[in-house]
Amino acid sequence: MRYVGLAVVLFLLALSACGFHVRQTPQLPPEMKLLYISSSEQAAGLVRELARALASENTHIVTDPKQATAILAIQRASRTSRVLSVNNLGQPLEYEVAYEVQFSLSTNGTVGIPLQDLTLTRNYTYSISNAVANQEQANILYNALDRDMAQLIMFRIEAASRSAVSPRSAPAVATIKLPSVATSAMPAVL
Repeated sequence: MRYVGLAVVLFLLALSACGFHVRQTPQLPPEMKLLYISSSEQAAGLVRELARALASENTHIVTDPKQATAILAIQRASRTSRVLSVNNLGQPLEYEVAYEVQFSLSTNGTVGIPLQDLTLTRNYTYSISNAVANQEQANILYNALDRDMAQLIMFRIEAASRSAVSPRSAPAVATIKLPSVATSAMPAVL
């Protein structure tokens, strides 16, 4: 029993030494205390994930833009898919799904994050004989894309808020050079 406790302590020390930290709620500036998320119906899953990630003791999601001190505007959210490979009969074997989002953030009428485009892509295998499994796999993939896109937007918001709080250590928010496209590939979800 004594060795188990020692092993747990060593494991936790090793995790902290490699830089691992449990994800915490974002520490956003007071200007973002009351946040309104503007979007279309196509971004309902993304908005749900963003609201979950942004809600904290310091930030509250409001439903009226007139009450908001900050507005996160999801200008466009679109999903596209294309066939990546086919068999010798021309039937699809693999698809690629792309999720493109365009967003901006303003606090008290000032642009905090100018209009940006983010794109995520994922590949998945297609079963010719099992349409139900294909649809279930696609739904799981879309939910994962919503979570991943919300996380990317969160990283951008946190970076912009950090640079706005400490301007000497980082460039001003309007001059931050961020990649316009973020992509990653995920193996097929079964």
